[in-house]
Amino acid sequence: MHTGQTEGWSHPLPARLHQPAFGLLLAAITGNVAWTLTATPAVPPPSFVEGAPWACGLLSLAVGLARRLPLQNIAFTLAGLLAFSGALECLTAQTGIPFGLRRADASGSSILGMPWFSPFLWATLVLSARGIARLMLKPLRQTGFYGLWVLGVAVLLVMLAWLVLVPVAAVGHWWDSQIPAGIRHWHGLPWLSLPSIPVAALLQLAFVTPWLLNKKPVRQPLDVHPLAVWSGLLAWLMARQALAGLHGPMLLTAGILGATLGATLWGLKTAQATETAAAPTSPTERD
Repeated sequence: MHTGQTEGWSHPLPARLHQPAFGLLLAAITGNVAWTLTATPAVPPPSFVEGAPWACGLLSLAVGLARRLPLQNIAFTLAGLLAFSGALECLTAQTGIPFGLRRADASGSSILGMPWFSPFLWATLVLSARGIARLMLKPLRQTGFYGLWVLGVAVLLVMLAWLVLVPVAAVGHWWDSQIPAGIRHWHGLPWLSLPSIPVAALLQLAFVTPWLLNKKPVRQPLDVHPLAVWSGLLAWLMARQALAGLHGPMLLTAGILGATLGATLWGLKTAQATETAAAPTSPTERD
């Protein structure tokens, strides 16, 4: 029983819980879209509905990582990401630094001025982006600069994700952006603050990467779960953009999603061809 889900993974219990956790994410996304269809501009979905996809996304990613990493690694990774991003978002809410002055909407639940789900949003993006970067760059695993390339691609993916989620945050009233007159911005995100997003992502990745490395690497099944979480969340953002009539951001989101899927598929196919030419193996990877 459950052999298909647990075979090859270091820890069988998270492997069995992996699919239910991902199903919870899909349910949160479906519920959010359904609630949005019945909401009005004056009464947007409540904060727990808006935050549920991010919280469930992080839960799904954590369970996925727990299939191959020790529990203490997962705990330190989550604690580090949530604390670091939470501190940045609280600082932003109080001072406008580094992401531009924005505070949680008065109608939603907040922690020190930030939406309660902001740390979950950051952690979900960082972990899924790193997982996708590893898949894209699988052909380069044996090169000397593989780790730096993973960091760079992951940071780029996080920044692109922020560009497409900000319009949804604006129409969903996730926060109130207070933009001074004359400051150019993208749906409430000042262009001058945009470089702070990749810097914040890089710092978080640099902090948690040591905890995401398995000190006793063994061959395990290929993990495309981060790509599934990322794709589900971007598809959700596209649906929200379509419902709000944000056609420009919707096309941008579609382009980013398509490019991500294409680049990942290329990376996996190239790596598979290289491995097959060297020595035919099963679709596993060493972490």
